[in-house]
Order: sequence, then C-alpha cells, then structure tokens
Amino acid sequence: MAQFFDPFASTRSNGGGGEQQSSSSSTNAAETNNPFDIFGSSSASSNNTTNGNAAAANNNNQGMAASFLNPFQQFTSSTQQQQQPAAQQNQSANTTTFWQQSNAAIATAINPASPSSMWKSLGGTTTTTTSSSSLAASSTASNKTSKKHKQVVPYAGPIANLQSNWDPWLHSAAASAASNNNNNNMTYLIVKANQSCIVPNGVESVLKWTKLHKHTNGSGGGKGSSSMDDLTMNLDSSMSLEESGGGNGGGETLFGEYDSSTTASSSNGIGVTNDQSYTTSNASSTGGGNNNKKLGKLFKSGLKKAQASLAHSVTSIAIKADGGKNPDWVCASLHYLGGGNGDAVNRAMLHAIGASGSSGGGAAAVSDVCLSKTEWIPLPPPSSFGGGDFQSEEGGQQQQLSFAVPLCVPDLSFLESTASSCGGGGGGDIAADNGIVLTVRLYLRSGATLLKAAAIKKEYCIGECSLMYSQLGSCGKGGDSNGGQQQYDTMNLQFTNGMLADPSSYTYNLNPDSPPMLNLTTLPRIKFNRPCSIGWSLTDPTPIPPSSAAALRWLNMFQLPLDQVYAYPGAAGAIILATECARESTVTLPIATACAKLFSNAAMQSQQRASMIAAQSRRREAIRSYAIPPELDINRANTIVDMALKDGCMEVNMGVVAFVVNGDNSIGGIHNLTSGTERVPSIRMSVSFQRHDSIFEEGIMAGTVPLLDQSPTIPNEALKARFCPRIMSGVPEKDGFELLHGVPGTKPNGKYVGNVRFEVENTSYANVNDNLIVPSATSAPIEGLLELEPYLDQATSNEGKKMPVLVPAIDANSGKRLGTFVLLLQVRALLDSASSSQTLETLPPASLGLVSVAGLDTLMEGLALAPNLDFDPPSSNSQQPPSATAAEMRRRQVATMGTFLTPRYLQNQADVVRSNATSALCDRYDKYYNSVLSGISPDVAIEDDSHVELFERRTPRPFRPSNSRGDELLAGIGFNVHCQGLSIDVLQNGAIQPAAVHYSVTHGAPADHAAGFGVQGVDESTDSGAESSSGARGGLRRLEMKRVEYAKELDDLISGLIRSAGEHFKMRAQFASARQQAGVKLSRHIPPGVPAIAHYRNKAIECAQRLNSLTWNIAARRANCFSQALGIAVTSYLASLSDGSHASKGYASLWQRHGYLVTFEGLLSAVGKELGMIEDASIAVQMLRKVNIVLVADDGNASLSNSERQRVPVAHSPYVKWVSLTCFHTNGSHSKTQYRLEIGLVPSYYQNRVPEPLKNGAAVRLFPVLFQMGVDIRQWGVNAGRNVSSQIKDKSKGGGLSSSESFGDAQNIPGMNEGVGGLINDGDDDDDGDEVGMADNEIGFQLNVDGFRKLNAYAHSVNPTVAGVSAASSAPPIFDSSEQVQVQNLAPHPLLVPLSESIKASAGKMEHSVLDHAAASCQKLGGGSTIFCKSGKDRTGMQVTFKEAQFIQKFIDRKEAVPSEEIFAKATTLRIYGNRVPICEKNAGEAMYAFNPLQAQFMPAMLKPPPITTQWKKPET
Repeated sequence: MAQFFDPFASTRSNGGGGEQQSSSSSTNAAETNNPFDIFGSSSASSNNTTNGNAAAANNNNQGMAASFLNPFQQFTSSTQQQQQPAAQQNQSANTTTFWQQSNAAIATAINPASPSSMWKSLGGTTTTTTSSSSLAASSTASNKTSKKHKQVVPYAGPIANLQSNWDPWLHSAAASAASNNNNNNMTYLIVKANQSCIVPNGVESVLKWTKLHKHTNGSGGGKGSSSMDDLTMNLDSSMSLEESGGGNGGGETLFGEYDSSTTASSSNGIGVTNDQSYTTSNASSTGGGNNNKKLGKLFKSGLKKAQASLAHSVTSIAIKADGGKNPDWVCASLHYLGGGNGDAVNRAMLHAIGASGSSGGGAAAVSDVCLSKTEWIPLPPPSSFGGGDFQSEEGGQQQQLSFAVPLCVPDLSFLESTASSCGGGGGGDIAADNGIVLTVRLYLRSGATLLKAAAIKKEYCIGECSLMYSQLGSCGKGGDSNGGQQQYDTMNLQFTNGMLADPSSYTYNLNPDSPPMLNLTTLPRIKFNRPCSIGWSLTDPTPIPPSSAAALRWLNMFQLPLDQVYAYPGAAGAIILATECARESTVTLPIATACAKLFSNAAMQSQQRASMIAAQSRRREAIRSYAIPPELDINRANTIVDMALKDGCMEVNMGVVAFVVNGDNSIGGIHNLTSGTERVPSIRMSVSFQRHDSIFEEGIMAGTVPLLDQSPTIPNEALKARFCPRIMSGVPEKDGFELLHGVPGTKPNGKYVGNVRFEVENTSYANVNDNLIVPSATSAPIEGLLELEPYLDQATSNEGKKMPVLVPAIDANSGKRLGTFVLLLQVRALLDSASSSQTLETLPPASLGLVSVAGLDTLMEGLALAPNLDFDPPSSNSQQPPSATAAEMRRRQVATMGTFLTPRYLQNQADVVRSNATSALCDRYDKYYNSVLSGISPDVAIEDDSHVELFERRTPRPFRPSNSRGDELLAGIGFNVHCQGLSIDVLQNGAIQPAAVHYSVTHGAPADHAAGFGVQGVDESTDSGAESSSGARGGLRRLEMKRVEYAKELDDLISGLIRSAGEHFKMRAQFASARQQAGVKLSRHIPPGVPAIAHYRNKAIECAQRLNSLTWNIAARRANCFSQALGIAVTSYLASLSDGSHASKGYASLWQRHGYLVTFEGLLSAVGKELGMIEDASIAVQMLRKVNIVLVADDGNASLSNSERQRVPVAHSPYVKWVSLTCFHTNGSHSKTQYRLEIGLVPSYYQNRVPEPLKNGAAVRLFPVLFQMGVDIRQWGVNAGRNVSSQIKDKSKGGGLSSSESFGDAQNIPGMNEGVGGLINDGDDDDDGDEVGMADNEIGFQLNVDGFRKLNAYAHSVNPTVAGVSAASSAPPIFDSSEQVQVQNLAPHPLLVPLSESIKASAGKMEHSVLDHAAASCQKLGGGSTIFCKSGKDRTGMQVTFKEAQFIQKFIDRKEAVPSEEIFAKATTLRIYGNRVPICEKNAGEAMYAFNPLQAQFMPAMLKPPPITTQWKKPET
C-alpha cells in the first residue's frame, strides 16, 4: 500500500478506503479516526514497514512519507481497469496516457490544415502568421518526415496567461513520426541552487566582476561561451524575444539590445519584468549596402555600451545608497539557444515560434528563445555553516536557493526528430549526434530602493549551464498506467559560463571545494488527472477522446484545465509538490437543464391556470369583461355582445326615460312639474348592478333624467346602457363561485342573473326656475330595483325590441313608494348555449405551478381572496358545518366581496407576463438540452461561435463568462464556475506519493443579473394605476421583505373593508323593520358611492395585484438563482465525494444523517447592485436546504429518444451519466417544497467507489451556510457611512480620509480630475451607479449571525459535546424556523469559538477573519467550500489563493498556527503564476485582475493583489 501524508488526520486508518472496510476494521476506524482533529499535535505511528527509512523519519516527525492508508488505492488494478471507460482501457498500454496531451495539440491533429482556427475556438490567439502549407513548403528535405509543425510559445511575461496555460507551450499537431505516438511530453524542472550560488553582496559583486572581466571574452567559461557583456545584459532582452517589423528582410533587432521597460515590484519585494515581446535576428544579407549596415551595427554597439556604462554607474550609486537594507533578487530561466543547435533544428524552431527567418536559418535566425522562468526570490546572505552539496546529514543545516515555480519544458520531440533525420544537432557547447541542447540561466537583480521605479534597472546573468533534452525523456514515462506511483528524476548541473563558472569569483571563497551547481528535479506535467486519483473530481470532464469527432465535441463543450505546480522544500530532503488545477464542471449545464425543465413545466402549469382563471373571471365579472362604452362603434359593440352571449351571458339593452313622481307625493315640495311644455326639469340619477355573488354593487351609468309628475307620451331615453351580466346556475362547480348566503333557491327557474338598482337623492330644492333642480338639503334616497331573472323568458328571440318597464321608486329608509322609474328594456340570451350548462374545467393544481415549485407561499392563503391564482384553497367538507372561529368567519366575509384581481389584470398575467416567462423558460430548456446533446450525439449541432472571443460567447456551455450576466438565456447557468483543486504530493526516495487535497468551487454571485435590481412587481395592467415608484427594488431578500410588507398592508386593508362594510350594514339595520312593514326586501348589497368602502376596496385590489405580481417575479427570480446555486453546490458535493480521505474518516455517514455542509464565502460589498446580488445569493443558498441528493447506479434508460426527457445526460463525464430533478411538497405548504436530485453513476463506480451509507437510495440533504464580508473600496465606504466618491474627492481637496489606511496623494491619482467612478468599479459593464446606490451596513452582520447559528447547530449534531451522545445518535441539526418553530439557541461549539468572536467584532468593520474562520470550521466539519464575488475572478481569486497558501503552509508546518508572512508570500506566487489570471482572461479577455492600485489599498492585507497584476486603466470588457 502506498504511504502518504494526510494533513487532516492525527491518527492512522487501518483497512480499506472509506466504507469498504470489514466490520472489525470499521470498528477500529470509528474508534481512532476523529474527523475533527486536524493537524493533531501527535504524529501518526507507523504500522507499515514498507519503507524503513520513511518509518524512521516518521518517528522523528521529519519524514515526508508518513504511514497512512491511501484511500485512492483501495481497489485492485483490475477493478480500476474495469471502471475505466473503454477509450481509456484502449490507451492503458501506452507508456504516456492520453490525458497528458494538450487540448490544442489534438485539436490541430484533427484539423491540421487550420490549426489557428482551432486555437481561436479555444479562445486564444495564435502568433503564427505563416500558414501550415507555407511552413511545409519552406521545410528542408531533412525534416520532410514531419509535415506538421508544433508551435512553441516563448515566455511572454511574468503573469500567467491562457495561451501558455491551456496549451502548455505547444498547440500544434504532434509530429507524424511513429515513435512519437502523438504524445505531448511536457516536463517540469524544479530548480534548486546550492549555497555556492549565493553571491555575497549580490549585484554589487556582479558589477565588480563584470568590470574586472569586461575585456575578457569567455573568462572562466567553457567552449563557445559568449562575452561577459552579453551574459550580464538586461533580462528583458535575454529572456524574451521581440519581433520587429520594417527594414530589409523583415527588420533587424540586435540581440541584447537594451530595453528600458520598467519592472514592477510588489510590496513584499516580489516583482517581475512585464516585457512580453520576443526578438529574432536575421542573418546579414550579402551584396550592396554591407558597409552601411556595418556602420549601423557599429553605432548601435557603441550606443549599447554607453547605455550599459550608464546603467552600471546608476546601479552602483543606488546600491551604496541602499546600504544593504533590501535584499537582491534571483531567478532561473530556461532557454533554447540557436548557437548550441544545428541549422535544421533552428529552422524548425523558427517555424515553431511563428517567426520568419532567412532561407539559410541557423543560429542567427533563432538566437535566443526563452521557454520558461521561475519566480524571483530574495537572495539570502551567505551562511558560514553547511556545505555546498545538496545532500546533507539528517538534522544538518543547509542553505540553498529553492524556487517554488518550476521551469516548464515544452514537448520538443519534433526537434529531436529533425536532428535525428539530419544526422546531428551540431554546433553547440555539448557534443551531440542526435540531441537538442537547452540552457538554464541564473539571473540577479538589485533590490535597492532607488531602483524599484527606475527604468534603467537591469537583470544580470550570473551563470548558465546546459543539458540535453533527451535527458528529460524518461521522466514523462514514469509510473504505472494502472495506478502505480509516478517517478521523478534528479540531476546536478555545474555552471559552464558566467560569473558562477569562474573559479576566481567571490562565490568560491566560502566553499572552494563545492562549486556553484544547480539541482534539477524532473517530473512530467500532467494536464488531466487520472480518474479516481488524488486531485481528480467526479465533476471533471474526461480527457479528450482519441477519435476526431468526439474530440471536436469535447472542444466545443469545454475549455482545457488550467494548472500550475509549485515546489517547496520539506523535511529530510523531500519536496512538497502542490499542484493547482482549475477545471470546468461537467454538471453545471445538465443541472441547469434539469432546473429549466422543472421550472418550465411549472410555469406552463401556472400560465394554464392563469388563463383558466382569467376565463372564469370574465364569467364572474361579465359586466367589466364585456364592457360596452356608449361611444363604441356599433359593429365592435355587436361583436362584444355576440362573444358574451356565447359565453353564457345575457344582453341587457336599457334606457331610462324619466322619473315620475306619484300624484299624491311631492319631492321637496315641488308640484305640477309639467304645467308648461316649454320647460322640463331634470334630476341626477345613478344606475348600478347587483351581482348575486358579491355584496358590492357595480356602477353602470349616471346622469340626469327628466323629473315628471306623469308618464311621458313620447318615451325618449335620457340615459342608455348596454351590458352583459352572467347567467348563473347556482352550482359552484358550474359557475366557478358561490352565491351569496340566502340567494340559492330563490329563483324558480334556477337561473340567477342579478338586479339593476336605480337611485336618486330625495332632497329639498332651492331653485326650481332652471331645468336642473339644485338640491339644498338631503334626506333618505329614493331607489328602485329591477330583477332581471323574470325577463329571461322573453330573451329567447334575437329580434326583440325594447319594451316599457315601470320600476317602483321607494324611500330607501321607510319603504314608502314615492314614484316610478320609466324604462325601455330589451334582453337577449342563448339559453341553449353549451357554455351556460357545462361544468367548468378543473383548474390545474397550484401546487405544481412556478410559485409553489420555487418554494413560495403566496401570503394570501389566510386572506381567502379570490381568485386563487397561485394557491389551492382548502377543500370544503360538506359533511361538517362551518366552524365559528374568527378565521373562518373572516373567510366567509371576504368570500362575499367578489374578486380582488380584475379581469384586465388576470388577462395580462395570463397572456403577457406568464406567457412570456413560460416561453423564455421553455426556450431555455430546449437550447440547454440541445447543447448537452451536442456533446454526446454527432447528429446534434449547436451554433458555431468559434470565431467569437471566449468571453463574448453566449451559447449555453458549462463555462459561462462573467460578463454574460445580463444575458437572459444563460440566466440559469452559474457563471465562471471552476472546481479549483490543490493536491499535494511528496517527492521522496524517487517516487511521487499523494498526500492531501483541497477543493474550492469558485464562481460568480448566484443572482438574477438579467432581471436587474431595479423596480420589481409593478404591472402596467393594474386598473388602479400603480406608480412605478411604489414597486420593490433590489434582490430576493429585500423583495421578499417587501412582499411581507405588501401582505401586511393587504391584510390591514381587508380588515378595514370588513369593518366599513359592517358599519354600513349596521346603519341600514335601523331601517329594516320599516322596510319589512312596507313589504320591501332587505338589501344584501352596498352601493358603489360609500366613500370609506370604495377607498378600502380600491386600495385592496391595487395591493392584491401588486402582491401577486411581486410574488410571480420573485418565483421566477428564485428559479434562476436556485438553478445557478444548485450546480455550484453539487459540484462541491461531488468533489468532496471524490476525496478518498473523506470516505476513510466516515464523513459519508455524517452526510447521510445530518446533511452535507457547504459553505458559501461571499466577498460582495453591501452597496448598489452588489447589495442586490447579496440579497439574491442569500435566498438561493437558503433554498439549497430543500435539496436531497440521491446517488443511483445507471440502469441504461437515459436514452436520447426518451420523450419525457426526465433524465438529462451529462456529456464527457467518465462516471456521471445523467441527472434528474423533481420536486414534492410536505404538509401541503408551498414553502415546504423539497427537491430530489438523482445522479446516475456508472455501475462499477457506484459499487466500488460510493461509500455504503450513500447507497440504496440514501438521500443526502444539503446544509448550506452563507458568510458574507465585503473586502473592497465600496465596502469601506459603506462602513465609513459616506459615499466613496465623495470621500476620495474630499481627500483630493485636503479633507483627509476617515480611515486609518492611506493611498497616497489623491491629487496624483490618474483620472481624479475627471471623476472617480471609474477608479472605484472593477471594469464590468454593470458597474455604473454602484458607488451611489443604496447601501446596507447591517446585512453582512445579520447574514453572518444567521450563518453562525446554522453552522453551530450543525457542529453540535455532527460533533456532540454532550457526554454519551455520538454523531450517530444525535438529532439532525435544525436549519431555520421552517423546520422547527422554536429554534434552540445553543452555546458556541468549541470548534466555532474563533468564528463567534470574529463575527462579534465585525459589526461595521471589514473583518476578513470571519471568512477565514468560517472556511476553517467548514473544513474541520468535513464540508465543502465555495467562494464568490460579483464575477468570480478578482476578489474570488484573492480569497482562493489565500486559502490554498494556508493549506500548503499548514501541511508543511504540520500545525494550525502558521506564520502569516509565509502565507502571504505563497499567496502572491499563486496570484502571479497560477490559474487565477488566466481565469480573468477567460472572462474579460485580458490577463489582469480588475483592480487598480487605489482599490488595492483598501483591501485586507491577506487579499491585496500583487502590484504587478493591477493597472490604472479600466479593463476592456
């Protein structure tokens, strides 16, 4: 069994990996494996004796091969072979497996005619300007066997970029030579230099040595060495190449020409040259003009010497002024020198770097190509102890130079083939018949303060040594293809040129018997981790398939992994190898597709329900639905009437002729109104309609009518109205609603229409001389009531004419008849219409609609408002009498008040709002699913966007660039999601032993950026005309708080409406006896003119519609945010499941019982749009608690022809076959919605790799926790309580800053005079207005307190502190009040005390320790971690590199408390050379963090970016 370190265990595990142990070994594991003891104080005791030296080292706590069972080797080789995909099994015989090949190498092998087009499809740019055909044509006969030329990417600056990382130094087809097997053998060189390389006094000594030897050519050097001036030239020229245009022959640039580009240095002294050019030199042409050229060269040579002399003088002065306060810096570099290789090889290299040379080629064509470079490290002072050798006795002190960033050697086998075909490499320092010579150099530069910003600062080559490329070949073939240990080689190289090769140099004074020497450790660079190995995750895509068609589908779906290796010295001569790799997740797109399927089906259900309710509302609110304005065109009016008749309505065409006063009565003392025909007085009248299902009357018309004392002889209509009331059956199943209490059974024909009520005011009149009688005092109104049901029998003829109708006019209080309303009436109805008798369609259940599936209660369930758009009313039990509770009484009262959603609003919801949302979700699902299938089936294709830059692509893929946030189609896919793993291996005794792994999922904020963060929930179709300013703003958290406010407001309005209606009926009750004595029925209705009731009713309708609109918008927003968050959380879960150490410690059983802990670390600022992102993310994370993940063995039924498409296939995953997402409800509550996510795995993997507690349908419920801390300049402004721009402007005016941090003279900040907005934002398109938006200084603290409460409950459950209680017997943790009304307040768990203290201290402060302690606590509890900011690239990059640096340092020191300066130094290296800068390039098209120096000054110390990675200008996104 392999022996390796596990940084998370203080005790050793016996038995098989994880849950595959026998019962006895399981018992022992349970007793000895404490998953919460991290970096224990006691070292593990060794039970294995496979390596005596390692065991002895373990006893001294110094060996780097501690005995620990490797959970990744718990299965036999045959088992591993069985669970490999077929394509991998076919490749297993190769000495170098195909996952070591680079993406683009295969891409060009597929399409050799256009390698650059394939490279562009990967989002990069090629420097090759010569087509493949022209390259082949220019090849000599010596290399005709290789028609396809690789491309070598020269070192292009200090910051990592996509081209160098995606395709490690090569992105062209492998040579066609049979011996090459299309393998891409890339090699890492870990560089160490012995103590003799530490030059006393640094650059000062170099300058003295250079001056001493400036007239000596090759003093102390080997054969063929260059001059000392050349060896001490500027690093900008010697380590890079610059292609020049113009001039004859493509331009001529002298090798070693002085470059005045500046070198940036970070605050801790780490600085790197930012030159990104390369230089080629053409051979001098023969013929005329040679003299002029010689004069030109002579002039340039003189200028170069003058510049060098000036540089030496300035440097000497700066060094003396510094007085040794700052150390000098040293780095190593790898070069291909034309002078050391043959002409044919040089020509091949010339083509490989994409440069044009002379036809002769040779050394002059490619003088110097820098292939790779380490980081700069401080030069330590020479020590008086220790020797110069690399091997030392145990416990001895050895001082040497160790570089963390290794040199990377590209696959130069095509050059070897060329040299072999030519019969020799020829012409170098090292005699070689068939070999390629490479050169390693050591450079030194001054750290003097005066030179940090000087353009004249130089880097000096102090020595170089050579090696044969063939010496590196064996390391790429090390290791067993069936899972054996990888091997590495070491070699020592003595310097042959330069100061370090001179025996008389200062370096020999301390140790003359040990010459300066480099130690190189060679190991293969593996782009794709072997499946089921350490550092591999279940979410990783398969290595590129060998077949061309499958490879193209792979390349169209994924980008290549980003990787980098770092080497650190360990105890007993071991090397700690930290491999950082960022990979795209295979499950983000399939999960987004499954979510789109679930939510599109739910949206269709909601849209269908809304359409049916809108139709029912038209039936119930027929008068408003089929309103016929008097001015409407007659043809249009007839069309509306015909529609109403077919819909089961009655047409009522009515005209009011006059109000006739009885002869024995008077109105206000007026008599003989018709004494003269020349004058007819009139009086105001209102007409309303009384429905049998609502207590509220609906106004029909109002105006003036003649006031007469006898019926007119010629009836002229003073008021006209045409309306269409509903003919009801009295059966709720047919009508869709219930009649008012006491109405059913009162109509002999069983048809219910309603009544028309007429009203005039009974007043005393002050002026009878005018036609219009003016009232002066009011008494009881006069009213008349016309029942429409008796006229149904006369409505069967469509040719009916208006007939006169007399309606008694009575005193509303006493019931005494005062006169008669004279009408002309015509009615029509289609009584045999099918719609009038058929039973209504059953509404689709709201529990399957979008609001319910998104986990929302409507907050109107208890109000009993009709219609029930997004909730199912409780089923009534006719066997039991209604209860007399206050809630039931209220429900019955509200039920008499009609609908609170108008027909116009409902129609707009059904036909516009919900229809558009449904169409968008369905279109999203179709395109997502088609994109997934394009990675599986050759018959499915998606849009070819290979010509589009990667960060501008908008086709659904697993990787979504951060600047696509505003794209509605991609709103369901988490953007910029990467599973960033850091695996640690120990290099010792010739073997590479896996030791530990650390995962973090990095991503952008799971928020609905496409919907924005402005006004939400305002519907333009509302009859009440709600203004947009009354709508809610922000993200989900704020919107849901606003929704609660709306619900409270609506509840108060309903209460006011009930109270006002009760007061009205109470007032009318005093006249009940008088009306009964007069034989007049009591009214069940309320006139439309009661001010208080009209106010409450109109406001209640407006508020109900606002609440419904906001609820729907929140549901749609939750669907988008949840879809993103779920893909992120599942990526974290599968990554943890892939980590064998989790299984070996019994975490699987904890996950099954208590849930999988996933911590989201947010870095957003609580202001502007980022505040809305925090609000969205907080709810999205909370929704993850509803998810139950079930692992199942694939049964092979996820066929592409499955019409239901319930299972979404996962493309290019070796073991994950499909995902399926469903939802269910508990207790009938929408907020209790649960999701079941099934993940189908390859049966062999399921049987052999999945721990037993997670098999057989076991569901693991997610336990998500969010911690949030703003860490940038915006958050500083929020904490300071003022606008950031204002504070900076005040500073520029001399007002000072309200912060202890200073960023220098604000007057000198570029762009200060033009405004500071561009300095504050990070360059993304949606930044505008962020710094002036709404701020919330409390939300971060509130979220952190809530997150701590949840995490504390989880910690007490999985690691109980109560005696006698174990994790297996403790109760599952309570997440929030939705799971238990009273959430118990627990004392802080011992593991969480530091987190508790940090949160207490964080109120109003930028306290990064909150995130630090939260991440550490999650790691101790066996959970997963995700990190996000707005885009997931800049602040996220700072946080994840800080965590990785912590992890590395803790592993090296074997303890929790580690020096912060060591962490910062390692984090800086990761930020410059690692994966995060290329991720920025993937998202924004520029290899640079979106920070400027001003922003960096306001960030916490542990997150400050290296100055070289920042810039003042805004990134071009």
